[in-house]
Amino acid sequence: MQDQRQAWLGSARGANTSTSANQTGSNPGQAAGASGAQNSRAGLFVAAAGRPPTPSADASFASLTREMWENYLRDTVPLENRLISYSSDPGVVTNAMDEAGRDAQRAFTARAAVAQRGLRAQGLALDSEERGVVDRSTSLARSLADVNARNVARDATLARQQSILGNPSPAMGGSGTPWATGQK
Repeated sequence: MQDQRQAWLGSARGANTSTSANQTGSNPGQAAGASGAQNSRAGLFVAAAGRPPTPSADASFASLTREMWENYLRDTVPLENRLISYSSDPGVVTNAMDEAGRDAQRAFTARAAVAQRGLRAQGLALDSEERGVVDRSTSLARSLADVNARNVARDATLARQQSILGNPSPAMGGSGTPWATGQK
């Protein structure tokens, strides 16, 4: 009687169930394969033969999808927002150019200090005329290095910003830069 009631409840819900004869075990092969009726509201299979209810494939997939979406919102969205702000901020280019100029100036200052120490170590000193020639030459090289460092930093930062946005790198810079002429 109990088996007939379960079979009727299962068929009333629209699930595919076995006959009461199969559920009682008259055909053991079929009874082992019958897992019970599906409860469409809860997304769970009704327990058969004392088994605990298991989630349906739809409920498992929905749960997995929700978990993946929450992970995306928690882990990826903040990184995407930082990349978007970096790639659309014109101040990033200015900061990169300023930093490159400062680095070039520091390199020349350090090089001048090394040259001065080398001269002192050898017991040499430059007179005022020699000092003027060295200063003019160094000032010209320092200015050229500063301009070049700023241009390269600008071009590289703009290309990086464009690539983050998914745009191809534009041909920027002077004729001497490899990415402007297409050379590698």
